Amino acid sequence: MQLVGLSRRKSRLSPSLAEIGRPDFNLKVREDKKTTLYVTDPPTALFKDGRQLSIRDIFSEKLQYRVMYRKKKSTGIKTYESKSSVIELSNLDKGESYCFNVQAYIPSRSSEKQLGELSTTKCSDNDDQSIFKGQFFYSVPSFAGNY
Repeated sequence: MQLVGLSRRKSRLSPSLAEIGRPDFNLKVREDKKTTLYVTDPPTALFKDGRQLSIRDIFSEKLQYRVMYRKKKSTGIKTYESKSSVIELSNLDKGESYCFNVQAYIPSRSSEKQLGELSTTKCSDNDDQSIFKGQFFYSVPSFAGNY
C-alpha cells in the first residue's frame, strides 16, 4: 500500500518504525457498576485518498489498548487490555471514583516500540458525595472577597 505523508510525497513507510501517538478517551459510568471508555484512535502523519489515517487504519487488528486504572484515593494500579476502542470495565466497585490512563499497544512490534504515548488521566466522579465536598472550603474565601 502506498501512502502519502505530510510532505505530500509518495513513499513507502514502515509501520514498525512509526511512533504511536497519545490516544484520547471519554468515560461513561453506569448505575450497574460498569464503566465504558470510548477511545479515539490517534491520527498518524499519513494520508490516503485525501484522508488522514488513524493508527487503526494502519495496524487494524494488531492494535490494542492498554488501560491502567486505580481507585481515585489509591496508588494500586490495575491493567486491562482490549482489542476494541470501546472498552467496558465491569469489575469496579460501585460508589468509588476511578482514574484511568490509556495507551495504544501493538504486541507484534519489538518491545521498545510496543506502547504508545500515555493519555492524560481522566477520573470518574462516583463517590456518592456532594460535588462540593473537598472543594467548598477552598472556594469560600474567593467568593467572600467579591461581595
